Amino acid sequence: MLKLTYSDADVSVDYLDCSVEAVVAQRSIVAVRAGRPLTVESGYGSFTLPADLPGMADLKARGRGAIDIAPCDDTWLEVTLAGAWLADGSHSAEGIFVAELGPTLERQLVALWQQSLGWVAAPCRQGG
Repeated sequence: MLKLTYSDADVSVDYLDCSVEAVVAQRSIVAVRAGRPLTVESGYGSFTLPADLPGMADLKARGRGAIDIAPCDDTWLEVTLAGAWLADGSHSAEGIFVAELGPTLERQLVALWQQSLGWVAAPCRQGG
């Protein structure tokens, strides 16, 4: 399962070896025990990757039908996937998004996202 965590400052992408249903059940139990609200909605999650990142052509081919990849501009692509949004409220910008795409595609997306962190930061380190 792929987990996207959205905070006020960042987004992170992780692979978890469990199902969406298991995560929803675990989060529901925690919310009930803590007396906190929890909204679970079907929806879409997205994150961006550099367009020139090695492996993007393979991702486009492998992800066909499971994910949508669209250009943001000349240098960035937006990866969008369907799944479930879990947050304190339906209009919250912070929360987690979970989706099942199959372990191979999920691991590839996490690897590309992790690679993009260094890819984006590398020019800044070289210039300073």
